[in-house]
Amino acid sequence: MADSGVAGVGEDGRAGKGWREFCNKLLSTDPADAMTLESAQTELGKLKPKKAPVPIWAVVAAVLVLGLAWGFQLFPFPARSEFQGQVGAAGGCVSGVVPAVCG
Repeated sequence: MADSGVAGVGEDGRAGKGWREFCNKLLSTDPADAMTLESAQTELGKLKPKKAPVPIWAVVAAVLVLGLAWGFQLFPFPARSEFQGQVGAAGGCVSGVVPAVCG
């Protein structure tokens, strides 16, 4: 059977067979396949996709936190003593910081 192009109905879909059977029952003109509203709701409940064990927002948050931690490892902040050495070498003035005081 060729892929119908509808998500979850084609051969590649995990629930494709169940959806195909459900649609065939709905479209059938055979009285033996007739479905009540309650039985259709029950069948739909069985076909509902299962929720992921971890919500997608939790995965995104974890990736962001790990990415930030990795970034801080690659590009660490300079130590405070490195800044103090730069200020002392410039005579106490760092250009562009406080121009009124450094003159």
